[in-house]
Amino acid sequence: MDGSIQKDRVAPTISRILAFDLFMDNIDRHASNYIVRPQIGGAWSFLAFDHSKAWVANNWPLKIPPMAAGSNTRNNFSLINKLVGDLLIPAQAIWVLDKIKDVNLSAIELIIDQHPPEWLKADEKIAILDFWKNGQMELRAEQIKKGFQNDEYI
Repeated sequence: MDGSIQKDRVAPTISRILAFDLFMDNIDRHASNYIVRPQIGGAWSFLAFDHSKAWVANNWPLKIPPMAAGSNTRNNFSLINKLVGDLLIPAQAIWVLDKIKDVNLSAIELIIDQHPPEWLKADEKIAILDFWKNGQMELRAEQIKKGFQNDEYI
């Protein structure tokens, strides 16, 4: 491998990460929140971690999209676009949002129940579950999808 990362190989993943971050209201995605690993055949794997400034960390309920243009997440995506070129593939972002909508309430309950008690207060757990079951989750996903379709997130 020569160390170069081809835009067409990373654009789908970066688009999916952006969609997930926007859905989670993760305002603090930055360059140190990625693991970039070379794969066999010259491909690269991008993994995103650190969602400590998402969900209830930004006050509940979640803000109506789009995320503020001055957030680290939006700034980071803009910087990557400047360095590598246009990375947004709306269809990839929308695919992630559709997959999120497919996650059922029992899966969310299981995930939340596995959190240490100091990570989520009881009322925060209830708020997240209510968000998931009362249609707010679908509404948020649809609002973000419209943003990708209208180029609001570039």
